Amino acid sequence: MLSIFGQGSSCVLSSSHPALAEVGHRLEHRMREFEMDNFAYLLTDRNFSRRPFIISTYPKEWLEIYTYGHYYLNDPVIRHAFTRVTPFSWQAGERRDLIEYDGEVFHQSSRFKIDAGYTFVVRGGLGEMGALSICRSEKKADFEQNILRRSGDLQMLLLQAHEVASDAFFADDPRVNSIDQYHLSDREKSVVHWAAQGKTYHEIGIILGFKERTIKKYMASVVSKLEVANAKHAISKSIELQLISSRS
Repeated sequence: MLSIFGQGSSCVLSSSHPALAEVGHRLEHRMREFEMDNFAYLLTDRNFSRRPFIISTYPKEWLEIYTYGHYYLNDPVIRHAFTRVTPFSWQAGERRDLIEYDGEVFHQSSRFKIDAGYTFVVRGGLGEMGALSICRSEKKADFEQNILRRSGDLQMLLLQAHEVASDAFFADDPRVNSIDQYHLSDREKSVVHWAAQGKTYHEIGIILGFKERTIKKYMASVVSKLEVANAKHAISKSIELQLISSRS
């Protein structure tokens, strides 16, 4: 955990990555403008294969419990966010669809007055999910009205923060630069795509308007660029690196 030290700053990070500090400063500044001081941004992948990035103004004691106890694995809000593309409200003890995940997380967070709020969601091309949760303040009677009034600004702020944070989050992921790294042309990707759907070279030729031998040449080029042994391996690697979609 790393606190952002600065004039009036109370934001806490789960990583020392400099890009995350930049995002943290921007989030904190804008959220204060919106009069929403109590918030948390969490970036993770669906399988939690790596430790999430967290930026938050929640009490530091709670954040330490949350991160070191791996509470994000069972956080009802985060689990529910994976099923949503639109913002949603939440409150401890009142939403059965959230309690079903793990009521214990809410039980613990309620000790720190983190028991109700609103969450905005964004997803990225590598399967990651970013969630911006704003905790309701007892002092703000017009909390929901303010959320609705600022919903467009909040969603845009989340998108901007997520773009920077996700680049840092996946900096060591081979998929990030895979398209540029392997330089597959649009035609080559089309050939691999249709081959992944089970089409023969003859059928792909008909679809794309080329002779069968031309399709074979495209596939041979893909095999060479991806440094694999054969077309079957080229297809599986292309899907793994998300150079093509596995769906038709």
